[in-house]
Amino acid sequence: MKKTVIILSAFALIAVSCSKKQQTYYYQAVEFIWDDGKRSASFGDFISTGGEFYMTFVDDKSTCYISDRKGNRTRGYIWHYQKTQNDTLIYQAQYNMEWEDDFCYFSPDFKTLTNTDSDIYSTVRFIVYKRTRGPRLIVILVEAFVSVIEFFRGYE
Repeated sequence: MKKTVIILSAFALIAVSCSKKQQTYYYQAVEFIWDDGKRSASFGDFISTGGEFYMTFVDDKSTCYISDRKGNRTRGYIWHYQKTQNDTLIYQAQYNMEWEDDFCYFSPDFKTLTNTDSDIYSTVRFIVYKRTRGPRLIVILVEAFVSVIEFFRGYE
């Protein structure tokens, strides 16, 4: 009986982990498209204040959210897949159970993300992001070092 419970528990754990499979990508802003159609590679200090982020996809990529590199959600918005149109996957944002006028348009291979968030940047129509490898190893090591220091400061 005990073996049966352990085996069933193991199967349940595997089933849950498979159904919640997640994939995390790192995106970096590469282009801004203005309301008048002009294109630019920069927008003030946007790159240093929010032009790079991790996006985690769950439930067979039907849902995504901004996350840390481990896939932990870091902001309130969640984007839900709506439809595919002209070979583009369209996701709409939801915040506190309310649908927002914030859309993410992904290429089929998820290498390009185009975002429309008119609330934040009223003169920017689209922000184009490219999937990259993410921060270099040195950045990750510095983050880990800072975390260790913060951990030990809690014991002072």
